[in-house]
Amino acid sequence: MPKTAFTQSFVHPREAEQPRDKVSLSDGTRDQLFLALRLAYIENHCATAGPCPVILDDVLMAFDDDRAAAALRALEALSHKTQVLLFTHHQHHVALADNTLGRNRYRLHELQAPSRLAA
Repeated sequence: MPKTAFTQSFVHPREAEQPRDKVSLSDGTRDQLFLALRLAYIENHCATAGPCPVILDDVLMAFDDDRAAAALRALEALSHKTQVLLFTHHQHHVALADNTLGRNRYRLHELQAPSRLAA
């Protein structure tokens, strides 16, 4: 099986002749790029080795609403191939999922903080 290596730069469409280092990207853009790479790897893994659970914690934190909605649609599509668990403490991401996917397209499990233990 051939090995694939990822470089630490990418080419922006408006500056096709000048590769940019990942450090020069905003946090949101960098997070989006890395999520896209992870999802591509997971899609390939599911196709070649079988499904594996995908656990993501606050991956939408630095995304604007349009990009977060696109990521939610991509995660929903991936959920047809493997289990996807997305953790967040941002209530607006739940509202965005409702508006983007509809409540019937995902399951919401709200975890409550444990009460303080009596000393």
